[in-house]
Amino acid sequence: MKNQIQLVLKDKIKDVQGEKVQQSAKAFLNIDTGIVKTGKIFSVMYDISQEEIKRFANLGLRDEIIHDVYI
Repeated sequence: MKNQIQLVLKDKIKDVQGEKVQQSAKAFLNIDTGIVKTGKIFSVMYDISQEEIKRFANLGLRDEIIHDVYI
């Protein structure tokens, strides 16, 4: 079973990388993207339970101060 874990910065945390993407889209493509948020996606290819995936994401990957986690 394949599971995906997404880590994104919380809304209150400034996303500098996202702002750079937004500025580049405007400068090079003349596209107004609005707010851009960056994140990381982890694919877990092991056959483990949803509870184990949640535990791994929250205890092993997430920094609880700056990240939101989506599974």
